[in-house]
Amino acid sequence: MVIIERINKLWDNGVAVIASAGNNETVEYPAKYEEVVAVGSINAEGELSEQSASGDELEVVAPGEQIL
Repeated sequence: MVIIERINKLWDNGVAVIASAGNNETVEYPAKYEEVVAVGSINAEGELSEQSASGDELEVVAPGEQIL
């Protein structure tokens, strides 16, 4: 089964699928799929981390830089 088929099956059964947006310029798969919540990274100042992906698909951010 292809990953998007698995994601759709989870989605159809009420399961939230959450994935890292990645560390490239744009959001990467599987986070790029509409059915997946894409999570980016912020720094200590609450700004998007330099290494975090960005773009329209990015839905949530969480601390991800210099975490002690």
